[in-house]
Amino acid sequence: MFHKEEYTKFIDAGYMSKDPKQRQEVFSDGDNITGNSLEPGGWSLENDNGAYKPGREWTGKSFFLNTVYESAHLHQMLKKCHEDFPKAPTTTSYLAVVPHMPNSTWWKAYAKEWETVVIYPQGSLLFTARADTTFDSDNLQRAGAAGGQHRVFVSGCPWPVAVLYRDVHTVPKVDPVLLSHLRFGHADCRRID
Repeated sequence: MFHKEEYTKFIDAGYMSKDPKQRQEVFSDGDNITGNSLEPGGWSLENDNGAYKPGREWTGKSFFLNTVYESAHLHQMLKKCHEDFPKAPTTTSYLAVVPHMPNSTWWKAYAKEWETVVIYPQGSLLFTARADTTFDSDNLQRAGAAGGQHRVFVSGCPWPVAVLYRDVHTVPKVDPVLLSHLRFGHADCRRID
């Protein structure tokens, strides 16, 4: 579970709706008391009410996204956002917690459509686990307000972690290839070379 106090800061800063009914957590167990959810009613990756349920659109709310940190999952999540956002851009926003990996294929394909809110350095204590599911939990740091007394920090992040945001006001980044394409009258790469 992502750090509760950090999540609250993003709500207070306007990156998530202040109205809990307008917030939707994706990729959690839906249990915000003893589970890994920050919001009640989260969508999981695995069950019948899952995030990728056929016909489910990620539109009309503020979505908090913290998926499995594997390339395939990250690519699938960002692709889903890319496809669903244009369906309701004025009522949809996304806040995603992802590894800061600018050289990855999923980052290169989709991150230019997002604002980078913050990059936490490697080693940051951002994620907690239920103490009863960890090995040697008595020797792990208690999460306290970051996750509740029943949770612990397993370790610091093995890589930097980025928080990305997208809504109707997000200005996309223009990479050098696209800029050349626009400057040279929409010429394709064969003519630019």
